[in-house]
Amino acid sequence: MLFRLASLAVLLPAVTQAQTTFTVSAGGMSFQVDRYLPAGSGPFPVVALGHGFSNTKDNVRGLAQALQADGMLVVAPQLTGGLMVDHSLNADALIAAVEAVVTSGQGDATRIGFGGHSAGGLAAWLAASRRSSQTKAVVLLDPVDSSGLGAAQTSMVAAPTLFEFAPPQTCNSQNNAVTWFTGKPGLKGRFNVPMANHCDPQEPSSLVCTGACGFATWNMARSAVFKRYARAFLGQFLTGSTSSCVEAMAVADASNGTINQVTMALGNLCGIDGGMGGGAGGGTATAGGTATAGGTAIAGGTATAGGTAIAGGTATAGGTAAAGGTATAGGTASTGGGSATCNASTCTGCCNGAQCVAPSAQTCGLNGGACAICMADQVCEAGRCATTAPAGCGCVSGPGVTVLLGVLALRRRRGSARTLHDGGVRRGAGKDVG
Repeated sequence: MLFRLASLAVLLPAVTQAQTTFTVSAGGMSFQVDRYLPAGSGPFPVVALGHGFSNTKDNVRGLAQALQADGMLVVAPQLTGGLMVDHSLNADALIAAVEAVVTSGQGDATRIGFGGHSAGGLAAWLAASRRSSQTKAVVLLDPVDSSGLGAAQTSMVAAPTLFEFAPPQTCNSQNNAVTWFTGKPGLKGRFNVPMANHCDPQEPSSLVCTGACGFATWNMARSAVFKRYARAFLGQFLTGSTSSCVEAMAVADASNGTINQVTMALGNLCGIDGGMGGGAGGGTATAGGTATAGGTAIAGGTATAGGTAIAGGTATAGGTAAAGGTATAGGTASTGGGSATCNASTCTGCCNGAQCVAPSAQTCGLNGGACAICMADQVCEAGRCATTAPAGCGCVSGPGVTVLLGVLALRRRRGSARTLHDGGVRRGAGKDVG
């Protein structure tokens, strides 16, 4: 048997509807599992999806239905949560759900994938580490580690893995799962979705997530980016489909600003140019460009430390440069050598972490991101800072911003020394005990 758990018990209905619910048992607990069965005759590739901390299996429904339409059988258990969260047991529940459909003959034991959002990403990572030789693909949607559980298994995940991150923020523990990517052997890819909040990978989102993340505003367009890459990646490695090639998508989206901080080292399955992952430090270089430390360079540009350079530009430290411009520290420059900078004291537009965006494109309500803070003469309306855009940077140090940040931080702490986040439960000085 491909997957075995000593405590496994399965109650699988003898029906073939597109979506049904069945029960598995792992570690002495029962788990309800939603099953999304594709049209046609199996066995089908199987993907087990884990939802975020204290959320529900319904919050991965959008991705599950999309994968189902792509010909994959998806299982989504209701995982443990709240004060009783058990990340290790959640991993066993994902494995048990996969075992159920493989045993029934509906799932293909040779094409297994795991995926998940936030704490569900941790469960998927742990499951993949426990079934390393059988797992063929892993997709992690803004994963969050807990007490170093995921970091301890980094070398054990052999399957190709795609890391899809939102910018560092409180609810993703400041991207504490980035270390998984750094230490993971073999094929891997990663990118960041600018301006995304931690709840955007959900579909549908939940008030539990958005409320705990500072009443963040779920954004359909950003959510679609997370889903589009998950579908393409799992399609490449589980069904052999390259109709939507992850590497080609990443080059196009990096050039138009849809994603940044891109590193693709996926073996060039699509055969687009042989340059994907070819820059030093996992960078991406196409058409003669040079990339170092995860940068992306297109058409002869030079990019370092995650920058993106197009048509001969030069970008460093996350900047974007086009048509000969020069951008440093997250700035954006275009047409003929203009420059843009973004640091703790100056930038153009709104500074979101290390990335500058135009004032017209800034958003608010992102829980801790600089653009969550509207200027004194602005209000947050429908995710935008309304009225006149500021002349300076939204993250500039200053007494007004410092006071506002302090008020927001105090509000988050009021009434309890315990902070809930989507990767588990944290007490006191931020120690994760979930």
